[in-house]
Amino acid sequence: MPEWPSTHNPFSTGFGSQPPVLVGRDNELGLIRAGLGSGPGSKHFCNVLIGQRGYGKTVLLGKMREEANEHGWPVIEVNCSTGTALQEIDSRGRAILARHYSSLLDRIAARVKGGGVSVLGAGAHIDFDLSEGGATSFSDLLAALGAAAKEKDQGVLLLVDEMHNLALQDMRVLAATLQSVTNGLEYPIACIGAGLPQLEDIIIGDEAISFFHRCDRLSLGAVADSDIAQGMGIPISQNGGEIPSAVLEKAVAYVAGYPYKLQMLGHHLWSASADMGHRITHEHLESAKARVDAELDKHIYQTIWKLVSVPSRNFLEALLECGGASTMPEIQRRLRVGMADVERCRDELASHELVEHDNGEWVLATETIPGHVLSRYLAKRHIAGEGAAVSRLQPVSVPGDMRPLSPSGAACGLWMPRKHANCVLAVGHKGRCRSKAR
Repeated sequence: MPEWPSTHNPFSTGFGSQPPVLVGRDNELGLIRAGLGSGPGSKHFCNVLIGQRGYGKTVLLGKMREEANEHGWPVIEVNCSTGTALQEIDSRGRAILARHYSSLLDRIAARVKGGGVSVLGAGAHIDFDLSEGGATSFSDLLAALGAAAKEKDQGVLLLVDEMHNLALQDMRVLAATLQSVTNGLEYPIACIGAGLPQLEDIIIGDEAISFFHRCDRLSLGAVADSDIAQGMGIPISQNGGEIPSAVLEKAVAYVAGYPYKLQMLGHHLWSASADMGHRITHEHLESAKARVDAELDKHIYQTIWKLVSVPSRNFLEALLECGGASTMPEIQRRLRVGMADVERCRDELASHELVEHDNGEWVLATETIPGHVLSRYLAKRHIAGEGAAVSRLQPVSVPGDMRPLSPSGAACGLWMPRKHANCVLAVGHKGRCRSKAR
C-alpha cells in the first residue's frame, strides 16, 4: 500500500496545539511562573486563565505542563467537558502515587495512624488503596499526594481545562480540597484552571468557591500587533518562505490580535503559496482570509452565538443599530423593557465578551464576533421568526415594564451564574429568572 503523501505546514490550527512561536504571552507566563515559585499558602500558587476560545488558554496550560515536567513535577491534566473531571483527577493521582511515591506511602500512613504529625489532621486515618475506586477519599488522596511531593522537594501541577463546564458541586469540592491542602496543610499541589469568560461570573457569584475568587485570575485578551507580526513572520522565514512587509502588515491588521486567527491565517497562507515556493503575495492573502472567515464562522462565532439568549440578541441588535455604542437608557427605549432586564442582557453579553461597559451609562460592541457576521446572524433570526424586531423609529419614552412581543414558547435563556444554569421561562416572563419551571 503506497504511503499517504505528507506536507509540512509550520502553523498549528488545532485548538490547544502548541504554535511554532508562542508570542504575546510573556507577561502571563511570568506571573504564573512567579506564582508557582511562591509556594503553597500564597494566593499566587493557583491561577485561573479566562478568555474566549482561541486566545491561548490551552496553549498556556500545555506550556506549563512542559515546564513542570522539566522541573520533575508530576502533572495531572483534565478537561471538564467530560463531566468526570474529579474522577479523572482521582484516578491519575493514584497512578502518580503508585508510580512516583510508592516508597513513601507506608511511612506517611504510619505517621497518620500513629497519631503523630498528620497529613490529614489530628486523629485522621488514611487507607492507601490505590486500586481504581479504592477507599481513599478525594481530599485524602490530594493530601497524600502533596505530602509525598513535599518529602521529595517537588510539587504536583493540576491543570484543569474548560473549567466553566465543571459542575458547581464538583467545583466546590475542588475549591475546598485545594484550600485545605495548599493553604491549610501547605502541601505543594499547584492548580492552573482555564475557562471561558462566564467562569468569572461563576467564581464571583458563589461564596463556596471563594478559594478560586482569591487566587490569581488572568484575563487573556488580544495580542499586540508587533507580536502578531513575529508569530507570522518567523515561522515563514525559518521554513524557507517569504512574506513582504506590505503583505505582512495587512495580515497583521486582519488578525487583529487574535492568536488562533494568526495560526489559521498562517496555515492557509503557507498552503496557498506552495506553488510559488511559499513566496506570499496579496492574492494569497485574500484567498487565505476567505478560508479563515469561513472556518471561524463555523467553529468559533456560531459557538458563541448559540450561547446568547433571545433577549440579549435583541439588545445586541439595538446596540448595532446605534452604531455599536449607546447609552443604556437608549437601549431600554428601543427594547421597551425594564432597566433591570437591560442590565441582565448587558451583563450576559459582557460575559461572552460581545460588549464592553463601564458599569455606568455607556455600552460598546466588541469585535469578538465581527460586526458583518453579527449582522448576518441577526438577519437570519428574523427570517426564522426568532425574537421581535427592534424598533427602527426614533426612540420614544415608554413605561419600563412594557416588553416586546416574542414568539410563543421561546425560552428566556439568560445565564444565572449563581445557579450555573440558563433561565427556562418564556421570553418576557415576569419576575426573576428561574432554572426550573414554576
